[in-house]
Formats: sequence, structure tokens, C-alpha cells
Amino acid sequence: MSRGTDTLDSIVRGEARPQPVHETLRLGGVDAWGENWVRKVWRPTPEVLFADGRMFGGYIAALADQMLAYSAYTVIPEGRAFTTVNLQVQMLGQARGQPLVIEARVAHANRSIISTECELRRLDDNGLVAKAVAQQLVIPLQRLGTLGAGGQAEATTSGA
Repeated sequence: MSRGTDTLDSIVRGEARPQPVHETLRLGGVDAWGENWVRKVWRPTPEVLFADGRMFGGYIAALADQMLAYSAYTVIPEGRAFTTVNLQVQMLGQARGQPLVIEARVAHANRSIISTECELRRLDDNGLVAKAVAQQLVIPLQRLGTLGAGGQAEATTSGA
């Protein structure tokens, strides 16, 4: 186990308090994880939807970014942290207030970069809503102070 996987275990058990930004945005946590992957079912509330029930694309990007980072937790080496340096989201379908199944996985990891990918699908019909990819820059824990407040790297050391 590592600090990242210990954090994921705490999130799944409901013991870890969400990062303030995750709490504010109502992103939720993780339901399950394994080597190289994370998954959750996310249920929107009216406060995060347009009046007609559509989801804001930036919100979908935030959900993807969170899960892409959580997938990196499954492989981040002890004594290291990470920060997102690239995020690309492709919107492919609509979600009108339906719960989403969000799965992310590590596509490739080496000593300096973790490449991750994510799919967001409607729970009711498995329709694809969005795909996302990200690259996480692996850094020493000592560099956390140089990233600024709220960076993803903080989450790997403070318990998501």
C-alpha cells in the first residue's frame, strides 16, 4: 500500500473528508478502485444542473479531472506527488440529470508522467457522455509548496 492507495481506501470507506473544492462542487468520492482504475456512480442534484436538466460542460470536465487524478493515486510511488499538466475532454452525448458511471484508468505510467483516461456514461442506458485524458506530472513531495494552493498534488498527501 502507498499513501495514494491508503487515501483511496479511506474515501471508499467514507472516512476521508473531501478536498474543499470537491465538497464545494459536490463531486463526491470514489466507490471502488483497483490496480490502475477507479469507479463511481455520481448522482446530480438540481443545484448543479441547468433549468432544463442539462449538465454544464465544465462540470463534466471537473468530474473527469477528479477521477483522472484518483486513478493516478493507484500508481503514485511513495514519496512522490503529482499535478495535472494536461486535460482534454471530448463531449459526446447529453446527460439530463441522469446518474453517471465514471471510470478512469491509468493508460501508462513512468517515473515522470502518469497518463490517464476516463469515460462518463449514463447509468440508465450506458450512453457515452464524455471521454477525457490527462497527464499527471510526478514530482517529489518536497515540491508541493511550489505548486500553489489547491493543486492536485496536495490531495495525494492530505487525504483527498
